[in-house]
Amino acid sequence: MKRCAACGQPWTEKHTPGRREVCDRCAAAWHACRNCRFFDARANPWCREPAARDERPREAEAANACSYFQLAEAGPGEPDADRSAQARKELEALFGDRAADADADKKKLGQQGRETA
Repeated sequence: MKRCAACGQPWTEKHTPGRREVCDRCAAAWHACRNCRFFDARANPWCREPAARDERPREAEAANACSYFQLAEAGPGEPDADRSAQARKELEALFGDRAADADADKKKLGQQGRETA
């Protein structure tokens, strides 16, 4: 579901947000980098669309007129959780229970390290 990156309010309209549209709940700009599917806060520059990097505004929260804008499918905190869950499924498909066993081994080693300290 498409949601405001600032507060999680769902986008219920059928059209792509215009640059003057703001969230009804928190008044954040809808047509802003943080709401775009190409936004990645960990990247430098934060836009994953190479063609859009010339249009990158100074602030990720500010409304902009980027022609590459596409409203993202997730809201605050959701992209990483979705990516993590997808990665876990792919690992399990490749390695079966070995991925879960590796996590258990890491936890066990962490506990042993704390016990000896």
